[in-house]
Amino acid sequence: MALQEIDRRDLMQTGAVVLATFAALALLGWVLAYWTWAAFAPDVEPAAPLAATPQIRPDVAASLFGDAAREASAGGGDVALLGVMATSGRRPGYAIMRYRGQAATTVREGDELAPGVRLAKVFADSVTLERGTARETVALPDNKAADALVSPTDN
Repeated sequence: MALQEIDRRDLMQTGAVVLATFAALALLGWVLAYWTWAAFAPDVEPAAPLAATPQIRPDVAASLFGDAAREASAGGGDVALLGVMATSGRRPGYAIMRYRGQAATTVREGDELAPGVRLAKVFADSVTLERGTARETVALPDNKAADALVSPTDN
């Protein structure tokens, strides 16, 4: 019986050695293949540089939708936006506006500018008005003189 136990132990050791040798040879083959492919692979050509992203100009884009879009952004001509104080969080913003040529007045977000015309939202460069169920946006006028004084390259 002792002889059979010794043969079984030798058989298990031989199997473990064969398995370890096979795993080592497989790993060696994989490493050699990897470095062979790395050494003889063709050079990768650099990708072409990306084209510059075109600058979108709102004045050109506005012409895509005709004069109706331009009139809506101007408030239909009866409202002039003179200045804004936009806020963040729960505090309301304020706008200085002129309605139908009257004197300029300060309007708080949520209040009425005139009967039926409510200041719905104040942004940094525009306001949104509600006339009944219709909404319209009134933008601050372009100030070319101020834009000329501050250029994006100035630091």
